[in-house]
Amino acid sequence: MCGRFSLGMTITQAQQLFPFMIRDLKDLSSWQPQFNIAPGSDVLTLVGRSDQVWGGLVRWGWPAPWNTSQVIINARIESLDEKPSFRNARRALVLADSFYEWHQQSKQPYRILPSNQPLFPIAAIVQTTATEPAHRVILVTKAADESTKTIHPRVPLILTPKAASLWLAGDRPLASEKTIRLNAIPISHDVNNARTNSKDLHRPMSV
Repeated sequence: MCGRFSLGMTITQAQQLFPFMIRDLKDLSSWQPQFNIAPGSDVLTLVGRSDQVWGGLVRWGWPAPWNTSQVIINARIESLDEKPSFRNARRALVLADSFYEWHQQSKQPYRILPSNQPLFPIAAIVQTTATEPAHRVILVTKAADESTKTIHPRVPLILTPKAASLWLAGDRPLASEKTIRLNAIPISHDVNNARTNSKDLHRPMSV
């Protein structure tokens, strides 16, 4: 599962680390570094078109077909091709610099991120819905590995640049791609409040 993440940098800084074309400059004009992104937020989303990668803001979460009062925010990679809800979805990437997870027993929040990637793409899918805004994105998750499974059994599907290109082209990342090892850093319970948007949320805490 992934219910919260961060992108604490400007659009220009993100472009320098992961190049993409801007779809609509006005669309990104309201962006400010975000340290506590929750479902329902507009998130920096990339899609492939005409051999280019284009970026814009897309609303995170789409209404569930069986009950539009519920919102889907994640999709499991293991069953992605089997779910009718995702049949017409388009491949996308969501950029982040970390994501947050809460230990299942202690409820201690952790900031989780790769040790050598200040910015990383998360596999995602985009779909057009009948509600406004029309374009919605959800994140794709996979089973956690040894580095984080004691905190939570699911993590976002973080991709290497090579795997990201494969994903946008419609292919699954190669099974031979090396696993991206994640670091889990305990942080303040201030992250529990989705309205708290401060760089201090990234500060390590003692537990």
